[in-house]
Amino acid sequence: MNSPQRLHFSQKALLQALPANIREQSADAIGLLPLLTAAAENAREEIFRPLQAETSISEGKLSLLMALHALGEETTCGALAGQLGVAAPTVSIMVSRMLKETEPLVEKKTSSLDGRAVIVRLTAKGSRVLEAALPLHSRRILAFFEKLSRSERLLLAGLLEKLSE
Repeated sequence: MNSPQRLHFSQKALLQALPANIREQSADAIGLLPLLTAAAENAREEIFRPLQAETSISEGKLSLLMALHALGEETTCGALAGQLGVAAPTVSIMVSRMLKETEPLVEKKTSSLDGRAVIVRLTAKGSRVLEAALPLHSRRILAFFEKLSRSERLLLAGLLEKLSE
């Protein structure tokens, strides 16, 4: 089933679930969720999947590597979690999985100041992989959004930010 048919079916089903007196005024809002979901899936298909195919870096790994780079030489799992907007155990699991790779992109050690804290840092390989991946990733993002004018991109950014509050 192609996207327009899927969107029409979803919108119709959701609207029928509403009381008749608010269906008409809600049609545009109901139709937005399938469109937003389709746009997010297109972004993954056009931006992240090719990056993973070219570099073997998943969306999650790339986010973790970029956060590590942004936070400096070394940082804690807690600081990484804050930067990524996830729970510290999620970062800990990601780091543990990355450490099992043949050539790990990160390394960890126990903090010399607090034996309970784990310090994470990029390895030399992690820095090289990130340095190679970022230009590819940036170009894919630009290509994805080139269908929109600058004013449309700014409008979209404002609207998505408002929905994220």
